[in-house]
Amino acid sequence: MAKYTGINHLAMATSDMDTTIRFWRDLLGMRLVAGLGHPGYRHYFFEISEHDMIAFFEWPNVDKAPEKDHGVPVKGPFIFDHVSIEVESEEDLWEVKDRLEAADIWVSEVMMGYLNKLEETADTLKEWDGRIWLRSGDIGFMRKDGFITIRDRKKQLIKIAGRSVFPTEVETMLMKHRAISEAAVAGLPDPKGKVGEIAKAWITLKPEYVGKISEDELKSWANDNMSYWKVPAIIQIVQDIPKNLIGKVQ
Repeated sequence: MAKYTGINHLAMATSDMDTTIRFWRDLLGMRLVAGLGHPGYRHYFFEISEHDMIAFFEWPNVDKAPEKDHGVPVKGPFIFDHVSIEVESEEDLWEVKDRLEAADIWVSEVMMGYLNKLEETADTLKEWDGRIWLRSGDIGFMRKDGFITIRDRKKQLIKIAGRSVFPTEVETMLMKHRAISEAAVAGLPDPKGKVGEIAKAWITLKPEYVGKISEDELKSWANDNMSYWKVPAIIQIVQDIPKNLIGKVQ
């Protein structure tokens, strides 16, 4: 009987190899050890340990798999549930967690509290039914099938005249305009002091529309296609929208 020494590599697929490299190599620190192919069809390998690798094919038309909680059963064709990677020490675990959170990536919490921050700890960790629960600050809802959909972060929620506006929802709506390439939305204090907050949108245009459409025209389109309280009070066209290491809008 053959003696196995481990999994040589797990092969996955991505539509954006450059972002994949920034995540696995630049953020997590895994060494890029091999690369095959050509732009548009590459196969890259990242070293997890001396004996294990994770690899990605670059398939431009591949779609992301639907998000799901690990261990929750699904129906129909399915590849695998999740990947679990081990680190050498507890210090390494916290380092990886800090890196992911700094890049604005959600990380599950296992903690005793915030160091020297009693009020924040009391507001975040709540006891219920004899157990300690962590209030992550995520806002979402549970569907009939038991899956939870995250809408946004509580800290990013915009309150306009008593109505709750989710920035990601407004961004998604704006992205339906044929001229808009990217959009970022945030709440600002109402300068007139009437509605609490206002929404401001920063957008970039697709190259073929640069100089051919105005902020007023985009505002008019938003008024025609969005609920009035979700329409950004300010729409500003910018050249670039700041992003973190893995390309997520800051």
